[in-house]
Amino acid sequence: MQAPLHLRLINYGACVLALAVLVGYARLLNPEVDDFLLYWQAALDLRRYGNPYVSSEIEFAYPPPFAYIVLPFSFLDHPTSQLVWFVFNSIALWGFVLLTLRVCAFRLACRYWGGVLLLVVLAPPTRSGLLIGQVGILIALLMVGSYWYSRQRPGVAGGVLALATAIKLYPGWLGVYHLLRQQYRIVASAVGVGVGLLVLPVLVHGVTPYVDFVREMFSGRLYPHTAEFNISVTGFFQRLLTVHRYGIAIAVQPMLANILIGGCSLALVVLCLVTRTSDTREPERLLGYSLWICVMLLLSPVNGYYNLVVVLLPVLAMLRWLEQHPNRRVLVWVGIATLLCCIQPGWTRLHPTLYTSLHTGWGLVLLTPALYGLLLYTGLLVYMNRQAVVGARQPQPEHPTPETSAPAH
Repeated sequence: MQAPLHLRLINYGACVLALAVLVGYARLLNPEVDDFLLYWQAALDLRRYGNPYVSSEIEFAYPPPFAYIVLPFSFLDHPTSQLVWFVFNSIALWGFVLLTLRVCAFRLACRYWGGVLLLVVLAPPTRSGLLIGQVGILIALLMVGSYWYSRQRPGVAGGVLALATAIKLYPGWLGVYHLLRQQYRIVASAVGVGVGLLVLPVLVHGVTPYVDFVREMFSGRLYPHTAEFNISVTGFFQRLLTVHRYGIAIAVQPMLANILIGGCSLALVVLCLVTRTSDTREPERLLGYSLWICVMLLLSPVNGYYNLVVVLLPVLAMLRWLEQHPNRRVLVWVGIATLLCCIQPGWTRLHPTLYTSLHTGWGLVLLTPALYGLLLYTGLLVYMNRQAVVGARQPQPEHPTPETSAPAH
């Protein structure tokens, strides 16, 4: 059924505004501040020397298969390839938003899908990821796509998850989610495709790229874990308790930092394992998947702020659940968590005193509000999953068939 005229005008008008914002972002692209430069140089080195890790000028912190994925960009000059990558990322963003709306089926968001798209384009994590050319948007699309296919086409779901893991390792965490739920076809497909993605480069250029990748990963040089944009348990405690160039630590206790990182990471893993989730119906099933995504972001030592674009999935999943189980207090906490996640790195530059205070000693605890937003999401999802399991044990009243949940065009 076609949407009313006023609704179509609102949605298409919001799309036009979103496109205008993207054009504005494109004009702000800076070749000097560009993570895509790492991908482009790695692809160029792969084409020239057969190894994406030979350059001493870049720090390519990605598995070798990703260098093969971006290899076509090496045939273009850097400014041109940067713009093409931006367009590709923008298309992936639109696909991610529209697919997430279909997966979550939150009726208000589906009704005003254009407004949701505009808000996501304007969101600070999205802006950051687009301007520096990060892969967070692409990985978000692949993770949502994997969930979309998990029921009807598990083989495709596993393959998509393997592709995401070949770009950055942390989506492999979701393989554990599927394994614990005995979704063996997804796991088998992910392993098979993953092995293929690993082996094919070896047939072309041997094992040297993998040896160099592992060596660089263990050297700790490839990623600035203590940087302000790192939104993870590892980044938090290393900022507080190790020497780094991004601030003055509370104390120099690297061993204590490692103990706290290990303890908190273990606690998060246990939290996922002991939190019972519903695997038979929506949106309860999606709440469980969303919990694992939030914990994945907290656990990943290389989780940059730009990766938070994927929290659109947990947010809409929670709102869908609240649509069916109204709770104003929980809704307020979802809003607070979202606001915290929208406070981007560098916010302390608003005032010199604020900057100095929050980069020194205990002020570092408050430096990354987005981390607390992610922790709040995790706690809320644990609560909702437990409520969903309790509710599933009770007889449910019959509900009228809801309106279609697909975005209205």
